[in-house]
Amino acid sequence: MDPQKNTRGTRPLSLASRMLIRQRFQKIRRTITWKKMLRGEWAYTTSVGAYVGRWVPWIGAVLTAYDLSIITRNVVHRYKLITGEKG
Repeated sequence: MDPQKNTRGTRPLSLASRMLIRQRFQKIRRTITWKKMLRGEWAYTTSVGAYVGRWVPWIGAVLTAYDLSIITRNVVHRYKLITGEKG
């Protein structure tokens, strides 16, 4: 892949997935990028590698938020057990 053809600010994960996964979709697929998201638009691609590279960080963000909510709930529960607080 020619680095000159990349959009400025393309993430390394997206670049790597494009190089490793060279498959193409038959139909164009909607995906998301920061620039397009801020404008309220979708980005489109036929590259499976670009699609994967753009969605993996969002999946990681969702998992991180889930983990933080579980940790917070457990900390509050443990605090209430230690202090004898009810409710």
